[in-house]
Amino acid sequence: MIKFFRKIRQKLLIENKFSKYLIYAFGEIVLVMIGILLALQVNNWNIENEYRRKEVAILKSMRTNLQSDIESIEFITNWYKSRDKANKAVLFSLENHLEYHDSLNFSYANLGPPSVINENTTAFENLKAQGFDLIKRDALREDIMELYGVTYQFHKVVEMDHGEHYFKHLLPLVSRNVITHKYWQSAEPIDQILLSKNHEFKEVLKLNINFMDFMFSQFDHMMIKVNTLINQIDAELVEYGVENLAEQREKVKEIK
Repeated sequence: MIKFFRKIRQKLLIENKFSKYLIYAFGEIVLVMIGILLALQVNNWNIENEYRRKEVAILKSMRTNLQSDIESIEFITNWYKSRDKANKAVLFSLENHLEYHDSLNFSYANLGPPSVINENTTAFENLKAQGFDLIKRDALREDIMELYGVTYQFHKVVEMDHGEHYFKHLLPLVSRNVITHKYWQSAEPIDQILLSKNHEFKEVLKLNINFMDFMFSQFDHMMIKVNTLINQIDAELVEYGVENLAEQREKVKEIK
């Protein structure tokens, strides 16, 4: 097309038709500009498509990570429920000066230790390396940063504090006053009556129970945050034309 305009321009210039020459020259310039703009637009589309491809890959990977986190939270919650029940059973027997019975053996064997949630942060670290702006929707990006940068980090601090309490205060008292026959299965107090008069032991047990009660509230909070983020990711993937993974998961459950 540009060659066609150029030939016409040259012919008009030879024939001294200068006004028409300017018109065709201007047309040639317009065509060049349109070509440049189209090339830029295509390039922008390609860049945008590449960004969205990377975003979808990150979101799908993050969703898998979050599902793994849910399973981890559920497992650790059950772990703590068992320890919480054991701590409360031992404390109740001591505060009420009950005689020792071997039915308490399991509880004495499960006064600890605490456990931790190993969050899967692979996708988040990948996103951080590529830049958080890769996530197009502001609300989704902010919720991702809040879960991994605030909620998970705060829980790690609570886990560390509980671990410090157990290993620094409760475990030494348990070691001095309890005989373990088989870890997490059977243990008994050296002297139940004497232990019921041990104010420090009972107070440390109370604090350990308080720690676990607070952990339960954290587990609930984390579970809500994780499920909410999964739903947001599902909605975003549907927006990009990816199959609804939530519906897919429900279909798998129905088959099972």
